[in-house]
Formats: sequence, structure tokens, C-alpha cells
Amino acid sequence: MIDQSYLLNVLARMVQIDSRNPDLTAGAPGEAEIGAYVAGLMAELGDEGPAEHRRIAELADELGVEVLAVGCGLYGSPWTVDSADDVVGALGKLGPDDVVLIKGSRVAGLERAAEALTRPGR
Repeated sequence: MIDQSYLLNVLARMVQIDSRNPDLTAGAPGEAEIGAYVAGLMAELGDEGPAEHRRIAELADELGVEVLAVGCGLYGSPWTVDSADDVVGALGKLGPDDVVLIKGSRVAGLERAAEALTRPGR
């Protein structure tokens, strides 16, 4: 799991979604690629927000990365949950080689999903 549960900026997010980025998957087992992107609201974007959310979703689609949108319909993803507390159930069982990128503005509260996914015994 790659916990980036708060947003640095849109460009950083786009680079991180690109699962071909060796800096992103360094230290991950095998030929790691992001299988799922848990995407929260990018609250700080203002008027550009809707277009930027769609742009991120389009890049993920081009790269074959599924977008799980959390509390935000702006990505246009059919795979959505209402809150960070619902992410674990939506992702189901993850294997040791599964890579999940979690990213969103602080307001999305995705750190709760990251904590739940890394809890021992999960």
C-alpha cells in the first residue's frame, strides 16, 4: 500500500498514479504495479476541481488502474463508496503483492482507510 492520504498537488498525484514510475514502486515486491487507486476529493482546486478530477480518472483508465472514488462523484468512476470507513470492504482481500495508492485532500480522511488496510490481522 502506498499511503499518500493527503494531497500535495495535482501533478504529484498524476505522477503517482502512473504505475510505471519506478520511484513509486521501489521496495514493493516483484514487478509491482498499482492495481487500485483510492481517490478522495481534491478540495483545494476550486473551479478547476471537476475537470482535474476527470483528468486524473482518465489517466488512471489509460494505465489500467481502477479508481475507487471515496465520497466524491467527480471522478466519474462506477466504483464508489461513501466514506473512508467503507474502503476496506470495497477492496476486499488484498494479497502481499497487491499495490493500492491512497490519495486525497486532508478533508477526505483517507488516513483512516490507510490505517485500516495496514492493521495486523487484516
